[in-house]
Amino acid sequence: MGINGVATLLRTDDLIAWTPVFTDGLGNSNNTNVSSMAEFNGYFYIGLRNVTEGGEVWRTSNGVDFSPVFTGGNGNIDDQRPYGLIVYQNYLYLTFSNLVTGAEVWRTSNGSTWEQVGFNGFGDALNIHADYFDKAATIYNNSLYIGTLNNVEGGQIWQLLFSPDTVTISGPTSGIPNQEYAFTGSTSPLTTTLPLTNTWQATNYPPITFTAGITSTIGYIWEIPGAKVITATVENGAGAVTNTHLITILPFIENSIFLPTVMR
Repeated sequence: MGINGVATLLRTDDLIAWTPVFTDGLGNSNNTNVSSMAEFNGYFYIGLRNVTEGGEVWRTSNGVDFSPVFTGGNGNIDDQRPYGLIVYQNYLYLTFSNLVTGAEVWRTSNGSTWEQVGFNGFGDALNIHADYFDKAATIYNNSLYIGTLNNVEGGQIWQLLFSPDTVTISGPTSGIPNQEYAFTGSTSPLTTTLPLTNTWQATNYPPITFTAGITSTIGYIWEIPGAKVITATVENGAGAVTNTHLITILPFIENSIFLPTVMR
């Protein structure tokens, strides 16, 4: 919150009596609002709106003594409004509203080192605000969603996607005609955003596409002996991966038997 144009933070033990933690923008009167809050790895983080010098993020381990995580918009003075803080999959995510180049998303795993994962209003510089004052981000079905403010085209909702890194195919490497064989594709990492579009293709078969989770299974039957190639492609909106598997269908010889080479 801000009182008289300066960021102020209060706290309470009983939800009735409130006492100030600070009333001076943490020593900077240009910090006009406490714009976001989150608990992460034992620290309480707050974002401070500063349209003069760039937004700031501070943290405390005891609820009273704050230290800066970064100031000056984390290197970009146009990043003036750190309006969203939210924890998702072992990262603390920060959304910066940016009225010049569009909203940005940053994240950290340790509170000190930050990497940018959302750029320029998600590709539209008119998306100037994101997670406005900590009110437009949520986690649903294990995905992070962030809402944006766009005064020209209307508000939008964006989903954070994690692309698949690999898909491995398990199944037999040899077989006989007219016998069904099952093959399973396993996608990694486990944090890959679901659902996944799976496309299976095999020698003598047209492609088959369906939606599945981290694993999917398909069966094939071949009548003609020879080498058969199975291809699995897994994709979501963030990327795609492909792998292949080889099975050799051996000729089936009827009434064949094995005889000992030595008789005793």
